[in-house]
Amino acid sequence: MDFSLLLTQTKTAVDIAKFINNSSDTLDKSEQKLKLAELIEALADIKMETAEIKSLMIKKDEDIIKLRQQLHLKDNMEYEAPYYWSIDGKNDKDGPFCQKCYDVDKQLIRLQKVGSNDLWSCHNCSGKFKGKNYRAPSRTINHQFF
Repeated sequence: MDFSLLLTQTKTAVDIAKFINNSSDTLDKSEQKLKLAELIEALADIKMETAEIKSLMIKKDEDIIKLRQQLHLKDNMEYEAPYYWSIDGKNDKDGPFCQKCYDVDKQLIRLQKVGSNDLWSCHNCSGKFKGKNYRAPSRTINHQFF
């Protein structure tokens, strides 16, 4: 993508069109055809360069959207050991999300609750997380005598 090339090609096309227009009476048919072919070639070059610029602009727009989303995500993530929460507004809390997956790969992987004891599991990295209300299961010893 070269804007100066596009401007040069456009100027060339305009100059050829002006030349054809201003000297249509003095040019013979072969000269007119040659100049017309040059004009068509210059316009085709302009069209190709414009298409490339449009494609690059679309890619840049997609990159900008992606970066804005990443920035929004970063601004709204809150670490509460041992996992992350997404905070949207003052009281809207979503999650929890895996600390390892977010810190290492910037992936928001929702943790899955295991049982009812505030134990969480990540299906992506197989991490296990104990929440602040976790209590280790009690072990009862069964003394049976025969």
